[in-house]
Amino acid sequence: MAEENNNNQDNDSAKQGEQLSNIPEEKEILKWSFPEAVDYDRSRNWYVIAIGILALMIVYSLFIANFLFAIFLILFSVVMMLQVRRTSQSVEFKVLDKGILIGEKFYNWSDIKSFRIINEPKPKRVYFDLRNSVLPDISIPLKVHDSIEVARVLKQYLDEDKETKGENIIDILSRWLKI
Repeated sequence: MAEENNNNQDNDSAKQGEQLSNIPEEKEILKWSFPEAVDYDRSRNWYVIAIGILALMIVYSLFIANFLFAIFLILFSVVMMLQVRRTSQSVEFKVLDKGILIGEKFYNWSDIKSFRIINEPKPKRVYFDLRNSVLPDISIPLKVHDSIEVARVLKQYLDEDKETKGENIIDILSRWLKI
């Protein structure tokens, strides 16, 4: 009985492998790489201020007996410290005839509502507004490609959002706080 289950699992795995290999190759239209995280130049003052604010927030949370928030702050600082020490990996972005591929994550054109290109501040960015309202906009830096060329290609598959101006708040805060 156990051998039958193992054989069935092996057959299922083989079928899945066949299905994956039968997927037709998609036509690559545009391609570039970008770092997964921006490596900001942080001065000694930035670290002193960040540690000071963190210490004040922890003391305040202990003073008001909000121990859960103090634990959250400590965990947040550990994650941020690990993130700062980590070297940024390169992520490959591709515009394909069936959708976009960011690293290993594929989005069909039907999953994306619209796109917009922001030229200021530098670097230029392209934003993809997903149809799933729970997921945030996808933000991709445009360091290499001309924004006019990228817009021309994307207009073949998506509507361009010309009403939304500027970056999203997450990108603004990340750049301002250097995180």
